[in-house]
Amino acid sequence: MTVVTLDGHIGSGAQEVGLRLAERLSADYYDRLLLLGVARRIGATMSALELKERQNPRIVQRMSASLMRAMEGMSLRAAEYDAELFELAQSTRTGRMKTTPEAVNDHELVKAYREELHEIARRGSAVIVHRGGCAVLRDEPEALRVGLFAGWDERVRRIMRMDRIADWRRAERVLRCREERQVQYFQVLGAHPHNLSMYDVVIDTGLLGIDASVDAVVRWIQFGDARDVKVEEVV
Repeated sequence: MTVVTLDGHIGSGAQEVGLRLAERLSADYYDRLLLLGVARRIGATMSALELKERQNPRIVQRMSASLMRAMEGMSLRAAEYDAELFELAQSTRTGRMKTTPEAVNDHELVKAYREELHEIARRGSAVIVHRGGCAVLRDEPEALRVGLFAGWDERVRRIMRMDRIADWRRAERVLRCREERQVQYFQVLGAHPHNLSMYDVVIDTGLLGIDASVDAVVRWIQFGDARDVKVEEVV
């Protein structure tokens, strides 16, 4: 029933760690799929929510492409969303949904995230990437809150690789923009993503690498009560 949240530095490899960790744990993976549940709650398209999060007009994509990415890496519960995907697509065509980031209120968005994250935690066996899971689920006894961190250069290189950006300075600007948005979101939650006290375990992915970071979390979970284990015993 373990629920693992992955937050921390943007560009520290949370998506890579999350996908591999979900596979190792036979758990559901929530990244963009989390957006689907939030979109349903507030009556918005996923593309509008993605734009709201990243405030970057270059990422506007067709609904079908966003949903395809959202399903990537899922193991157990993808099928139950089929009816919702159809309903979302139908509602979008009839103009009943919020289709721009300006139409989505920040506090409305955070409220929907809280509700969706608690629902996922209730179901259990999940890996949740970003979206403030560590703050929202801080009082959930089954939640293991993992902070992933890395040096600036390592994160810029990852942004360049993942976003296919050739220019270093441009990648730095993208990273700073995403970090600012992340901090703003956490502020609404009354937290900060770089506050180490938010986490049960903190991992430097630049030092360990992705595979060893996944191994560290798995070993941590295997100890039983994670809060009784020191970080040094794991990493």
